[in-house]
Parts: sequence; structure tokens; C-alpha cells
Amino acid sequence: MNIKRSLLALILTLTVLFAGSYLVDSYKFNHALNDDLLRIDGVERVEIDKSSTIYKVEVTLRAVDNLIEVYEGINDRIKETTKDERYKLVINSDSAELTEMYEGINLALYEALETGEFVKLGERVDNFAKEYQLDKSEIKVDTDYLYLTLIKEKQELYKVVKRSQKKRLGGEMNG
Repeated sequence: MNIKRSLLALILTLTVLFAGSYLVDSYKFNHALNDDLLRIDGVERVEIDKSSTIYKVEVTLRAVDNLIEVYEGINDRIKETTKDERYKLVINSDSAELTEMYEGINLALYEALETGEFVKLGERVDNFAKEYQLDKSEIKVDTDYLYLTLIKEKQELYKVVKRSQKKRLGGEMNG
């Protein structure tokens, strides 16, 4: 009887210790990443969820001057912290009006991603901005992403869309 009780006590103690260690490590990780991201200019709010097999990091931005720099800074800090673990970065918008407006140019945006006609997309976004009386509309493109900024009064919407991994000149893949 004493051996069974001792073994049960040992198992319970180890379970509590491992669970406690996991919770402390998880809290430290989330807290450290949250603090790192909030130090980036333009990051207003961060929510981190690890309830599934990948980290989901939701970020709300405010008054961003250069979306490319802010996005790269966020992405770099997440990569440094998560090491080899998978994650999904989501940029939130709390503006229902701008989100609805975004739906109006969504088709043109994805068309430009497929055709590579980004100048035409810029013209469409400019026309869209005039039609909806936006204070600012900006579209930028690099080798990996398309960056969209829409601002109307105190409402802001930031979107970052990954470009496809199509073959480039010389048969190389975009990485």
C-alpha cells in the first residue's frame, strides 16, 4: 500500500511540476514577445494565442508612417522569439467602414498580384481614394509582399498580402 501511495504521490508531484513549468514558460514567452512588439512604433495592441499547433499573433496598428518597416520589425521579432515554431501574423483593423471599403478594391489587388500590373493597381487605389474621400491611400510592393494603407479621419486600415511564389526570370523561385 505504501509503495502505491508513494508512486501516486510521485506521479502527481511530477505532473504538477511539469504543468507549472510549462505555464510559467508560456507566460514568460507571451509576455516578452508582447512587450517587444509594443516597443515598435505604430504597434498599439498585441494578442498572442497558442491554443493550436501554431502561434497566432494579432497586432493592431496606429499612425504608421512606413508599413514596410513596421511589418518587417514585427515579423523579425516574432521569428527571433518563436525560433523554429510556426506562426501566423494577423494585422487587425477595428474600422468596419474601411474594411468594407477594402472589399471594394480587393479584386483589383489580387488581380495585380496575378498580373504584376502594380501601376494600374496604384491608379485604381487613387481613384478609389478620391471616390471615398480618403485622407490617405498608399500601396507599396516589394519582392515578398504588397502593403496597403487606407486612412479616413481617425480610422486606419493596414493590409499586408503575401505575393505568390511564381517562377521568376531564369527559372528561380522567389523565396
